[in-house]
Amino acid sequence: MLLITLAIVISSPVRTVKGLLVDTGVAPFGSNNYLSMDAGRIVYVAGIAPSSAIGVYDINSGSSTTFSTANSSLTALPPSISGDKIVSPLSPLINTTVTLYFCTLPHASPIQSCGPWTAIVTGLPSISFLISFASFPKVSGDLVVWANTGGFSFYRFSTGTVTAVSTPTQPHGLTTNGAVISFSAKPTSTSSSETIRYYDASLPPASRTVVDTGLSGYYPSITQYTIVFNDNSTTSERLRYYDILNQASGAGPVGAISYTSGPSVWGNRIIFTTDEVSDNFDCNGDGTKSSSEFCLGYWNIRGPSWIATTLSASAAPSIKANPDNPVIWDNIIAFIGSNGNIQYVKVPMQGDVNQDGIVNNTDRTTVTNCLNQVLKGSVC
Repeated sequence: MLLITLAIVISSPVRTVKGLLVDTGVAPFGSNNYLSMDAGRIVYVAGIAPSSAIGVYDINSGSSTTFSTANSSLTALPPSISGDKIVSPLSPLINTTVTLYFCTLPHASPIQSCGPWTAIVTGLPSISFLISFASFPKVSGDLVVWANTGGFSFYRFSTGTVTAVSTPTQPHGLTTNGAVISFSAKPTSTSSSETIRYYDASLPPASRTVVDTGLSGYYPSITQYTIVFNDNSTTSERLRYYDILNQASGAGPVGAISYTSGPSVWGNRIIFTTDEVSDNFDCNGDGTKSSSEFCLGYWNIRGPSWIATTLSASAAPSIKANPDNPVIWDNIIAFIGSNGNIQYVKVPMQGDVNQDGIVNNTDRTTVTNCLNQVLKGSVC
Protein backbone atom coordinates (compact mmCIF):
# COMPACT_ATOMS: atom_id res chain seq x y z
CA MET A 1 0.00 0.00 0.00
CA LEU A 2 2.95 2.33 0.66
CA LEU A 3 3.97 2.13 -3.00
CA ILE A 4 0.47 3.15 -4.15
CA THR A 5 0.35 6.09 -1.73
CA LEU A 6 3.70 7.42 -2.90
CA ALA A 7 2.72 7.18 -6.54
CA ILE A 8 -0.53 9.11 -6.03
CA VAL A 9 1.07 12.15 -4.38
CA ILE A 10 3.88 12.58 -6.94
CA SER A 11 3.15 15.53 -9.22
CA SER A 12 6.52 15.76 -11.00
CA PRO A 13 9.51 13.53 -11.65
CA VAL A 14 11.51 12.96 -8.47
CA ARG A 15 13.70 9.98 -9.28
CA THR A 16 15.48 8.55 -12.30
CA VAL A 17 17.62 5.48 -12.80
CA LYS A 18 20.79 7.54 -13.03
CA GLY A 19 19.83 9.34 -9.81
CA LEU A 20 19.99 6.00 -7.98
CA LEU A 21 23.29 4.96 -9.57
CA VAL A 22 25.91 3.38 -7.29
CA ASP A 23 29.58 4.12 -7.98
CA THR A 24 31.68 1.23 -6.66
CA GLY A 25 34.89 3.26 -6.59
CA VAL A 26 36.79 0.46 -8.36
CA ALA A 27 37.98 0.56 -11.96
CA PRO A 28 39.38 -1.91 -14.49
CA PHE A 29 43.03 -1.58 -15.45
CA GLY A 30 43.66 0.95 -18.22
CA SER A 31 41.36 0.62 -21.19
CA ASN A 32 40.27 -2.95 -20.39
CA ASN A 33 36.58 -2.09 -20.32
CA TYR A 34 35.37 -5.69 -20.15
CA LEU A 35 32.93 -6.95 -17.53
CA SER A 36 31.33 -10.28 -16.69
CA MET A 37 28.63 -10.62 -14.02
CA ASP A 38 26.72 -13.39 -12.30
CA ALA A 39 24.95 -13.63 -8.93
CA GLY A 40 25.68 -9.98 -8.18
CA ARG A 41 29.45 -10.37 -8.58
CA ILE A 42 31.30 -8.42 -11.26
CA VAL A 43 34.68 -9.61 -12.54
CA TYR A 44 37.10 -7.44 -14.48
CA VAL A 45 40.73 -7.05 -15.57
CA ALA A 46 42.70 -5.59 -12.63
CA GLY A 47 46.20 -5.87 -14.11
CA ILE A 48 48.06 -7.00 -17.21
CA ALA A 49 51.31 -8.90 -17.79
CA PRO A 50 53.80 -8.99 -16.20
CA SER A 51 51.35 -8.47 -13.32
CA SER A 52 48.10 -9.86 -14.71
CA ALA A 53 45.33 -9.81 -12.14
CA ILE A 54 41.57 -10.18 -11.79
CA GLY A 55 39.22 -8.06 -9.72
CA VAL A 56 35.85 -8.99 -8.25
CA TYR A 57 33.26 -6.57 -6.87
CA ASP A 58 30.46 -8.10 -4.79
CA ILE A 59 27.31 -5.99 -4.90
CA ASN A 60 25.63 -7.68 -1.92
CA SER A 61 28.46 -6.83 0.50
CA GLY A 62 29.78 -3.76 -1.29
CA SER A 63 33.29 -5.22 -1.10
CA SER A 64 35.98 -5.93 -3.68
CA THR A 65 39.19 -7.91 -4.00
CA THR A 66 41.97 -8.38 -6.54
CA PHE A 67 44.20 -11.42 -7.02
CA SER A 68 46.76 -12.74 -9.47
CA THR A 69 45.91 -14.98 -12.39
CA ALA A 70 47.35 -18.52 -12.41
CA ASN A 71 50.59 -17.06 -13.77
CA SER A 72 50.75 -13.28 -13.53
CA SER A 73 53.61 -13.07 -16.03
CA LEU A 74 51.42 -14.45 -18.83
CA THR A 75 49.08 -12.52 -21.12
CA ALA A 76 45.46 -12.92 -20.05
CA LEU A 77 42.17 -12.54 -21.87
CA PRO A 78 39.27 -11.03 -19.86
CA PRO A 79 37.86 -13.36 -17.19
CA SER A 80 34.35 -14.80 -17.21
CA ILE A 81 32.19 -15.74 -14.19
CA SER A 82 29.32 -18.15 -13.60
CA GLY A 83 28.18 -19.03 -10.11
CA ASP A 84 31.35 -19.46 -8.06
CA LYS A 85 33.55 -20.27 -11.06
CA ILE A 86 35.91 -17.77 -12.67
CA VAL A 87 37.51 -18.80 -15.96
CA SER A 88 40.78 -17.17 -17.05
CA PRO A 89 42.55 -17.85 -20.41
CA LEU A 90 46.35 -17.37 -20.34
CA SER A 91 49.13 -17.51 -22.93
CA PRO A 92 52.87 -16.69 -22.95
CA LEU A 93 52.50 -14.64 -26.13
CA ILE A 94 49.61 -13.27 -28.18
CA ASN A 95 50.36 -15.72 -31.02
CA THR A 96 50.85 -18.89 -28.95
CA THR A 97 48.24 -21.36 -27.75
CA VAL A 98 46.09 -20.61 -24.72
CA THR A 99 45.60 -22.59 -21.51
CA LEU A 100 42.26 -22.30 -19.78
CA TYR A 101 42.25 -22.06 -15.97
CA PHE A 102 39.46 -21.80 -13.45
CA CYS A 103 39.14 -21.10 -9.75
CA THR A 104 36.29 -21.15 -7.23
CA LEU A 105 35.25 -18.11 -5.25
CA PRO A 106 34.71 -18.83 -1.55
CA HIS A 107 31.34 -18.05 0.02
CA ALA A 108 32.47 -15.20 2.22
CA SER A 109 31.52 -11.65 3.12
CA PRO A 110 33.37 -9.45 2.45
CA ILE A 111 34.44 -11.02 -0.84
CA GLN A 112 37.71 -13.00 -0.76
CA SER A 113 40.26 -14.00 -3.37
CA CYS A 114 39.59 -16.89 -5.75
CA GLY A 115 41.79 -19.96 -5.75
CA PRO A 116 43.58 -22.23 -6.20
CA TRP A 117 43.82 -22.12 -9.98
CA THR A 118 43.35 -25.34 -11.96
CA ALA A 119 44.26 -25.82 -15.63
CA ILE A 120 41.32 -27.49 -17.39
CA VAL A 121 42.11 -27.23 -21.13
CA THR A 122 45.36 -26.68 -23.01
CA GLY A 123 45.98 -25.94 -26.68
CA LEU A 124 43.19 -23.41 -27.27
CA PRO A 125 43.74 -21.15 -30.30
CA SER A 126 46.02 -18.16 -29.77
CA ILE A 127 44.86 -14.90 -28.24
CA SER A 128 45.18 -13.18 -31.62
CA PHE A 129 42.93 -15.87 -33.17
CA LEU A 130 40.31 -15.61 -30.42
CA ILE A 131 40.23 -11.83 -30.74
CA SER A 132 39.97 -11.95 -34.53
CA PHE A 133 36.99 -14.31 -34.29
CA ALA A 134 35.33 -12.40 -31.45
CA SER A 135 35.47 -15.39 -29.14
CA PHE A 136 36.80 -14.80 -25.66
CA PRO A 137 36.10 -18.07 -23.77
CA LYS A 138 32.80 -17.77 -21.87
CA VAL A 139 31.55 -19.82 -18.93
CA SER A 140 27.96 -20.49 -17.95
CA GLY A 141 26.90 -23.31 -15.67
CA ASP A 142 28.58 -26.54 -16.76
CA LEU A 143 30.03 -25.22 -20.03
CA VAL A 144 32.94 -23.12 -21.28
CA VAL A 145 32.82 -22.26 -25.02
CA TRP A 146 35.28 -20.87 -27.56
CA ALA A 147 35.94 -20.77 -31.32
CA ASN A 148 38.34 -23.00 -33.25
CA THR A 149 39.39 -22.91 -36.89
CA GLY A 150 36.35 -24.20 -38.79
CA GLY A 151 34.20 -24.76 -35.72
CA PHE A 152 33.93 -24.40 -31.96
CA SER A 153 34.57 -26.39 -28.79
CA PHE A 154 33.08 -26.62 -25.34
CA TYR A 155 34.40 -27.97 -22.05
CA ARG A 156 32.01 -29.66 -19.62
CA PHE A 157 32.96 -29.38 -15.94
CA SER A 158 30.80 -32.34 -14.89
CA THR A 159 32.70 -34.77 -17.12
CA GLY A 160 36.01 -32.98 -17.63
CA THR A 161 35.70 -33.48 -21.40
CA VAL A 162 36.11 -31.27 -24.47
CA THR A 163 33.75 -31.61 -27.43
CA ALA A 164 34.65 -30.14 -30.83
CA VAL A 165 31.95 -29.22 -33.35
CA SER A 166 32.68 -28.51 -37.01
CA THR A 167 30.79 -25.81 -38.90
CA PRO A 168 30.65 -25.13 -42.67
CA THR A 169 31.94 -21.58 -42.18
CA GLN A 170 33.91 -19.90 -39.41
CA PRO A 171 31.86 -19.14 -36.27
CA HIS A 172 32.23 -15.88 -34.35
CA GLY A 173 31.14 -14.56 -30.96
CA LEU A 174 30.58 -17.84 -29.07
CA THR A 175 28.30 -17.50 -26.04
CA THR A 176 26.26 -19.93 -23.91
CA ASN A 177 23.54 -20.14 -21.28
CA GLY A 178 25.05 -23.37 -19.94
CA ALA A 179 23.03 -25.58 -22.29
CA VAL A 180 22.58 -23.78 -25.61
CA ILE A 181 25.60 -22.35 -27.47
CA SER A 182 24.99 -19.40 -29.79
CA PHE A 183 27.22 -17.79 -32.41
CA SER A 184 27.16 -16.12 -35.81
CA ALA A 185 28.52 -17.47 -39.10
CA LYS A 186 28.08 -16.89 -42.82
CA PRO A 187 25.65 -19.22 -44.61
CA THR A 188 28.34 -19.67 -47.29
CA SER A 189 31.88 -18.40 -47.64
CA THR A 190 30.72 -15.78 -50.15
CA SER A 191 27.73 -14.51 -48.14
CA SER A 192 27.77 -10.80 -47.37
CA SER A 193 26.49 -11.17 -43.81
CA GLU A 194 26.51 -13.68 -40.99
CA THR A 195 23.38 -15.17 -39.47
CA ILE A 196 22.64 -16.14 -35.88
CA ARG A 197 22.87 -19.86 -35.07
CA TYR A 198 22.58 -22.04 -32.00
CA TYR A 199 23.50 -25.56 -30.87
CA ASP A 200 21.78 -27.32 -27.96
CA ALA A 201 24.53 -29.14 -26.04
CA SER A 202 21.99 -30.50 -23.53
CA LEU A 203 20.55 -32.90 -26.13
CA PRO A 204 21.91 -36.44 -26.63
CA PRO A 205 24.94 -36.28 -28.97
CA ALA A 206 23.10 -37.93 -31.86
CA SER A 207 20.34 -35.28 -31.68
CA ARG A 208 22.58 -32.23 -31.64
CA THR A 209 22.72 -30.00 -34.70
CA VAL A 210 23.48 -26.39 -35.55
CA VAL A 211 20.25 -24.45 -36.11
CA ASP A 212 20.37 -21.40 -38.39
CA THR A 213 17.77 -18.79 -37.40
CA GLY A 214 18.19 -17.08 -40.78
CA LEU A 215 18.46 -13.71 -39.02
CA SER A 216 21.32 -11.47 -40.09
CA GLY A 217 23.48 -10.29 -37.22
CA TYR A 218 26.55 -10.72 -35.06
CA TYR A 219 27.82 -10.68 -31.43
CA PRO A 220 25.03 -12.73 -29.84
CA SER A 221 24.44 -12.96 -26.10
CA ILE A 222 22.18 -15.57 -24.50
CA THR A 223 20.56 -16.18 -21.13
CA GLN A 224 17.60 -18.43 -20.39
CA TYR A 225 16.46 -19.17 -23.95
CA THR A 226 16.63 -15.69 -25.48
CA ILE A 227 19.41 -14.64 -27.85
CA VAL A 228 20.06 -10.92 -28.38
CA PHE A 229 22.37 -9.66 -31.11
CA ASN A 230 23.33 -6.74 -33.33
CA ASP A 231 21.03 -6.70 -36.36
CA ASN A 232 22.98 -5.39 -39.37
CA SER A 233 20.15 -5.84 -41.87
CA THR A 234 19.04 -2.23 -41.38
CA THR A 235 20.63 1.21 -41.32
CA SER A 236 21.33 2.18 -38.58
CA GLU A 237 22.13 -1.14 -36.90
CA ARG A 238 19.81 -2.04 -34.06
CA LEU A 239 19.14 -4.74 -31.49
CA ARG A 240 17.11 -7.84 -32.25
CA TYR A 241 16.21 -10.86 -30.16
CA TYR A 242 15.36 -14.44 -30.99
CA ASP A 243 13.18 -16.53 -28.65
CA ILE A 244 14.36 -20.13 -29.03
CA LEU A 245 11.41 -21.76 -27.28
CA ASN A 246 8.78 -19.89 -29.31
CA GLN A 247 10.90 -19.51 -32.46
CA ALA A 248 9.99 -15.83 -32.61
CA SER A 249 12.02 -12.66 -33.03
CA GLY A 250 11.59 -8.94 -32.55
CA ALA A 251 13.43 -5.81 -33.71
CA GLY A 252 14.40 -3.16 -31.20
CA PRO A 253 16.06 0.23 -30.82
CA VAL A 254 19.27 1.54 -32.37
CA GLY A 255 22.25 0.44 -30.28
CA ALA A 256 24.94 -2.19 -29.91
CA ILE A 257 26.28 -4.96 -27.70
CA SER A 258 29.74 -6.53 -27.71
CA TYR A 259 31.18 -10.03 -27.47
CA THR A 260 33.70 -8.84 -24.85
CA SER A 261 31.23 -8.34 -21.98
CA GLY A 262 28.18 -10.26 -20.88
CA PRO A 263 25.49 -11.18 -20.44
CA SER A 264 23.46 -8.54 -22.31
CA VAL A 265 20.03 -10.05 -21.69
CA TRP A 266 18.16 -11.28 -18.64
CA GLY A 267 14.55 -12.35 -18.70
CA ASN A 268 12.61 -9.69 -20.59
CA ARG A 269 15.27 -6.96 -20.46
CA ILE A 270 18.10 -6.35 -22.95
CA ILE A 271 20.82 -3.81 -22.16
CA PHE A 272 23.08 -2.06 -24.66
CA THR A 273 24.92 1.16 -25.48
CA THR A 274 23.77 3.91 -27.79
CA ASP A 275 25.42 7.18 -28.73
CA GLU A 276 24.01 10.54 -27.64
CA VAL A 277 22.96 11.47 -31.17
CA SER A 278 20.95 8.27 -31.62
CA ASP A 279 19.47 8.71 -28.13
CA ASN A 280 18.85 12.41 -28.85
CA PHE A 281 20.04 13.33 -25.36
CA ASP A 282 23.16 14.73 -23.73
CA CYS A 283 23.69 11.87 -21.28
CA ASN A 284 26.93 13.15 -19.73
CA GLY A 285 25.67 16.73 -19.41
CA ASP A 286 28.58 18.41 -21.21
CA GLY A 287 26.29 20.58 -23.32
CA THR A 288 26.65 18.67 -26.59
CA LYS A 289 25.15 15.56 -28.18
CA SER A 290 28.01 13.56 -29.67
CA SER A 291 28.16 10.35 -31.71
CA SER A 292 31.36 9.46 -29.78
CA GLU A 293 29.79 9.74 -26.33
CA PHE A 294 27.53 6.98 -25.09
CA CYS A 295 24.49 6.27 -22.97
CA LEU A 296 23.11 3.17 -21.28
CA GLY A 297 20.04 1.77 -22.95
CA TYR A 298 17.65 -1.01 -22.09
CA TRP A 299 14.86 -2.60 -24.03
CA ASN A 300 11.90 -4.27 -22.30
CA ILE A 301 10.74 -7.11 -24.52
CA ARG A 302 7.54 -9.16 -24.26
CA GLY A 303 6.09 -6.73 -21.72
CA PRO A 304 2.39 -5.92 -21.26
CA SER A 305 1.00 -2.73 -22.79
CA TRP A 306 1.62 -0.62 -19.68
CA ILE A 307 5.36 -1.38 -19.66
CA ALA A 308 7.52 1.10 -21.59
CA THR A 309 9.57 -0.38 -24.42
CA THR A 310 12.82 1.43 -23.60
CA LEU A 311 14.64 3.41 -20.95
CA SER A 312 13.77 7.11 -21.06
CA ALA A 313 16.68 9.07 -22.56
CA SER A 314 16.65 11.58 -19.70
CA ALA A 315 17.17 8.74 -17.22
CA ALA A 316 20.08 7.14 -19.10
CA PRO A 317 23.48 7.16 -17.32
CA SER A 318 26.58 8.05 -19.30
CA ILE A 319 28.85 5.14 -20.25
CA LYS A 320 32.59 5.31 -20.90
CA ALA A 321 33.07 2.85 -23.75
CA ASN A 322 31.07 1.56 -26.67
CA PRO A 323 29.96 -1.16 -26.68
CA ASP A 324 32.32 -3.05 -24.40
CA ASN A 325 30.90 -2.90 -20.93
CA PRO A 326 27.18 -3.00 -19.93
CA VAL A 327 26.15 -6.31 -18.34
CA ILE A 328 23.01 -7.53 -16.60
CA TRP A 329 22.12 -10.15 -14.01
CA ASP A 330 18.58 -10.36 -12.64
CA ASN A 331 17.60 -6.75 -11.81
CA ILE A 332 21.17 -5.37 -11.69
CA ILE A 333 22.76 -3.51 -14.61
CA ALA A 334 26.49 -2.82 -14.30
CA PHE A 335 28.75 -0.76 -16.56
CA ILE A 336 31.81 1.47 -16.59
CA GLY A 337 30.77 5.06 -16.04
CA SER A 338 32.22 8.11 -17.73
CA ASN A 339 34.63 8.52 -14.78
CA GLY A 340 36.11 5.07 -15.45
CA ASN A 341 34.65 3.38 -12.35
CA ILE A 342 32.37 0.36 -12.32
CA GLN A 343 28.84 1.56 -11.58
CA TYR A 344 25.49 -0.17 -11.26
CA VAL A 345 21.77 0.43 -10.95
CA LYS A 346 18.89 -1.82 -9.91
CA VAL A 347 15.77 -1.80 -12.06
CA PRO A 348 12.93 -1.21 -11.93
CA MET A 349 13.25 1.25 -9.08
CA GLN A 350 10.46 1.71 -6.55
CA GLY A 351 7.50 3.58 -8.01
CA ASP A 352 8.56 3.12 -11.64
CA VAL A 353 5.41 1.31 -12.68
CA ASN A 354 6.04 1.37 -16.42
CA GLN A 355 9.77 0.61 -16.04
CA ASP A 356 11.06 3.46 -18.21
CA GLY A 357 13.64 4.55 -15.63
CA ILE A 358 11.79 7.61 -14.36
CA VAL A 359 9.03 8.07 -11.77
CA ASN A 360 6.52 10.58 -13.13
CA ASN A 361 2.86 11.26 -13.81
CA THR A 362 2.59 8.31 -16.16
CA ASP A 363 3.24 6.01 -13.21
CA ARG A 364 0.78 7.93 -11.05
CA THR A 365 -1.93 7.64 -13.69
CA THR A 366 -1.43 3.89 -14.00
CA VAL A 367 -1.73 3.42 -10.24
CA THR A 368 -4.75 5.74 -10.02
CA ASN A 369 -6.56 3.84 -12.76
CA CYS A 370 -5.90 0.56 -10.97
CA LEU A 371 -6.54 1.80 -7.43
CA ASN A 372 -8.46 -0.71 -5.25
CA GLN A 373 -8.23 -3.46 -7.89
CA VAL A 374 -7.28 -6.90 -6.58
CA LEU A 375 -5.43 -9.73 -8.27
CA LYS A 376 -8.41 -12.08 -8.62
CA GLY A 377 -10.60 -9.40 -10.24
CA SER A 378 -8.20 -6.90 -11.78
CA VAL A 379 -9.17 -5.33 -15.10
CA CYS A 380 -6.11 -3.06 -15.30
